[in-house]
Amino acid sequence: MDCIVKHEEADVTLISYMLEAARAGAPTIRILTDDTVVFVLLVDWAWKANVQSAVQMEKWDGTILDIIATVRALGDKCQGLLGMHALSGCDTVTVPTPVDRARHLR
Repeated sequence: MDCIVKHEEADVTLISYMLEAARAGAPTIRILTDDTVVFVLLVDWAWKANVQSAVQMEKWDGTILDIIATVRALGDKCQGLLGMHALSGCDTVTVPTPVDRARHLR
């Protein structure tokens, strides 16, 4: 499958492949990563594109996160997920902060 973007950033490329696989009718799409940015992007784009495939994010320890179940649980809150992630420090915060990301989803 060809990538649909010309951007070198792996996070963007993974999302591109997920969307293309979903458009092609793949029943299950699994991405292997521990990156929270990829998780947020998967949820955001699965919601925006109304992806019907089973989308899973497998972490290196074997934990599997169900992206579509997350989209269903969050519903319209998905539209604020990227902003909340950015405001809470993304992955750039190198020291513990008092910000509880889960609090913003409630």
